[in-house]
Amino acid sequence: MKNISEILKKTRIQSGITIEQVETATKIKKSYIEFLEQGEFEKLPSISATKGFIKIYAKYLGLNSDDALVIFRRENKLEEYHMMPKKKRNTKINSIRHRRISLYLLFILIVVILAIIYAVHEYISFKTPPKITIYSPRSSTITSYKSSILFSGKITLGNSLYIDGDKINSINLNGVFSQQIGLQEGLNNIVIKVVDPLGGDNIKYYQIDYINKLINKKDIANTFYINIKDIIKPVFINAVVENKTEYNKILKGEIQIKGLYNIVLSIGEIQYTEIFYKGKNITPTGTGFSVIIIKYNNGKLQVTKN
Repeated sequence: MKNISEILKKTRIQSGITIEQVETATKIKKSYIEFLEQGEFEKLPSISATKGFIKIYAKYLGLNSDDALVIFRRENKLEEYHMMPKKKRNTKINSIRHRRISLYLLFILIVVILAIIYAVHEYISFKTPPKITIYSPRSSTITSYKSSILFSGKITLGNSLYIDGDKINSINLNGVFSQQIGLQEGLNNIVIKVVDPLGGDNIKYYQIDYINKLINKKDIANTFYINIKDIIKPVFINAVVENKTEYNKILKGEIQIKGLYNIVLSIGEIQYTEIFYKGKNITPTGTGFSVIIIKYNNGKLQVTKN
């Protein structure tokens, strides 16, 4: 039976994902990722941190994070014991040797109760995402005529906040934050992410369409939207609109791209991708790397693949 290190490493390699890409997406240090894949858990900060890293890494690779933790716990029962401070283990051993049977049974009962409490706490910690309350904006889909938008809200102190990958440090003692975010003309996909010390996260997605009132009517008439989503596994997507890169990363989930006259898509593995226009699947057939040109003119759509 494969251990969790082999499973993580093999899944990453099969998905064509580098350790550097994992580090960027998960915020886990490269060295920690290597320790996870090599099974060198003793080099990681703590057992709790190791479990958090495994959960985040497995989730990013599309694996079941709970199953990954079960495999890790099954493999590392003895390691968890030996990682306990020696003084604590010796205290338990001496207690077992010198106490009478009644005290021994009481001790065992206490250990079982504490283990149950710990297990429940761990389960709740991993299952319950860190809290975040957004005051502004009120909706996750917005049309804006201003070149920036204010994001404000509240998180629990001790957690970390990221907006579009940038860590926000302007958080007051009550956990309240307020950050002005600049917008590019067209569709802006903004991600707000709060992360707790154990690696649990809560992610909110916002789509903000910034319309410059100076855009001419012809451009507005030739503006269109497509939706792209991955199937089976994450896929690298590069989207260029009017010689400007709008998206350039591994897609896990679904995004919407705003086109003006045309969109040029470079897709790592087209067989794992679906492209939709007004709910209709317009994905060309084929496998492997593909360049797709989607042209739009007065309501007529033309899709070609090179």
